[in-house]
Amino acid sequence: FKKSPSISTTTVMISVTRSAILAQSRISKRCMSGIRDIFETKNKISDVRNKFYTNPVAGAENPTYLKESGDQVVFGVALGGGIFGFLCILNGLFNMSLGINKVKK
Repeated sequence: FKKSPSISTTTVMISVTRSAILAQSRISKRCMSGIRDIFETKNKISDVRNKFYTNPVAGAENPTYLKESGDQVVFGVALGGGIFGFLCILNGLFNMSLGINKVKK
C-alpha cells in the first residue's frame, strides 16, 4: 500500500524557491557591500596592450619577448645556455671522431 503525501511536491518546491530568493536578496544587500571593493579592480588589459601593440609593423626591431623588465637578462641566459650546450655537443662529436678522451679499461 502507498501513502499519499500530505503536501505535494510542487508546493514544497515553490516554498523552497521563495525562501531561497528571499535569503539571497537579504545576503546580497547585507554582506557584499564590504567585499565588493576587493573584487572591483582596474582593468589592466588596456595598459598591457598599449605596451605590446604600440607599433605592430616593427616586429623584428622590437620583439614582444624583450619588452618586460628583466626579459633581456632571461633571454641572454637562455641563449648563453643554448650556445654552451651546442658547443659541448660539438666538442663531444669531435672527440669521438678522433678518438680523444677515451675511457681506458
